[in-house]
Amino acid sequence: MSHVDDLLDKMIKIAVSTYEVNPNKVNCMGYSAGGDGLYRLSCRMADRWSCACPWAGHPGDANAENLKNTTVYICTGGEDKAYNRNGLAEDW
Repeated sequence: MSHVDDLLDKMIKIAVSTYEVNPNKVNCMGYSAGGDGLYRLSCRMADRWSCACPWAGHPGDANAENLKNTTVYICTGGEDKAYNRNGLAEDW
């Protein structure tokens, strides 16, 4: 997935240089399948995000170890039992 990481890194650099975006305050979020991807993306690119917000996603085999210095705000319904999303969100 390095091509996705490279693309996002370039987009962040353009936003910083063109729109004066603070590179220390870049957040990302994803809903449903986007939340699934965001769990993995945030773990791979933890140094680029000030906050990661996966909504109704599933972490799969993503490892949260890289996120110890990143705010993670997980939004999953307490009754969202499909694929054990609610249980995994609580574990995370």
